[in-house]
Amino acid sequence: MNLPDFARRPISQNLPCGVNPNVLDGFSEIKRQVNKLSTVTSKISWKKVHSLSKNILLNESKDIRCACYYTVSATHIDGLKGLVGGLNALLDVCVIYWHSAYPEESKSTARIGSIEWLTEHAVRKQKTLKITPSDLPLIEAGHELTLKIEEELRSHYGIKTPSLGGIRRIFSQWIEEIQIQEEKAHQVKNKQKPKPVEPQGISVNVSMPPRNKPPIKIDTAVAPEGNSKALITILIILGFFLCLLFAHFFYSDNQKRTLREQIETADIHDIVQILPALEHKDESIKQSIKSEVIQRTRWLISDWELDPIKVNQLNTLNLAVQQLQEIYPDSAAATNMKEKLTLQTEEFDREYKRINRQFLKSRTVFANAKSQEKDSAIIKAYDYSNSLFPLLGRIEYAEKQTTSAEIDRTQRLLNIYQHKINTLKEKF
Repeated sequence: MNLPDFARRPISQNLPCGVNPNVLDGFSEIKRQVNKLSTVTSKISWKKVHSLSKNILLNESKDIRCACYYTVSATHIDGLKGLVGGLNALLDVCVIYWHSAYPEESKSTARIGSIEWLTEHAVRKQKTLKITPSDLPLIEAGHELTLKIEEELRSHYGIKTPSLGGIRRIFSQWIEEIQIQEEKAHQVKNKQKPKPVEPQGISVNVSMPPRNKPPIKIDTAVAPEGNSKALITILIILGFFLCLLFAHFFYSDNQKRTLREQIETADIHDIVQILPALEHKDESIKQSIKSEVIQRTRWLISDWELDPIKVNQLNTLNLAVQQLQEIYPDSAAATNMKEKLTLQTEEFDREYKRINRQFLKSRTVFANAKSQEKDSAIIKAYDYSNSLFPLLGRIEYAEKQTTSAEIDRTQRLLNIYQHKINTLKEKF
């Protein structure tokens, strides 16, 4: 089985990883195509994404995002073979070029986000693929690749490692289905084989003629029905309890597996829905998923100070860690998570107060200068001073007015700043 190896070849001797793809027209076109996934009026061209991403990986840049785009597009173009080939290309980039590939190693959010995007969109297409027993070698190779990729990512990100579990589970399901099909086919084949006929010769009966035997007396007494019925009743009751016991273990195991799958892909809103439901579960179920739910929650709230979306979700983050602490009161990890989030929130509040005090002092200095000096330059400086701190001024005014309209204007100004920051991020 030959898998593509173009991703492992260096771009050039001097620049093995090439250039940042953000400056490439081909990469801009890929992002334009991918953005169509969030619209209902435009249709993405997977062929274009496939050809452009492969060309970038081969000739221009070793980029993890392009490897993810290539994997999903190859799945749409070539099905199972494309998916496995794409995963192999992603593994090559991660193993060989991790420290110098794009986005830069320091931009863990961008790299993790790319892997999560890959899992989400690859699974959607993977579920529609039709497989046959002849595909088993490819399926096993794909399953092995997901494990290797996760192992490589885990060596860099630890508990923050993005999961390829969705893709891997479908591979496992396919392997199991094919093995069952092959076993059934083998059983049918064995049943259809004709039994060998033993050669028969001439048989001669050399036994002695039967002697006159005394008649055998047959005891026709009937056993008491009571004992028989009691035994049957006991067996039925025993079987009933065994069925209940089996059903209980099966139900419990199924619940654990379902919860793990939900937690593995949950966002913070999903977590605050899952945690209250855990309060009504058996203690064994709670403890069995304790590690997974704590790790997932920790990852979801990590670096929230740097993520505007998470800042907007701060109340939900606090609710999640509070619920976690209530369900696992003996967990030091849950307690530390709650304490750390509280300290970080308090630090945010203190930092704003500090900045606001500086703003008020600066504005007072300008106002005093204007009142004491009638110089035109000072007057103009005072007029411009309000434009130097527009966001702080708007926040202070909204705080005094306490109207939704003023709060909306403040939010709009903050969004303008955020849009500019996002634009700068796209250049790196």
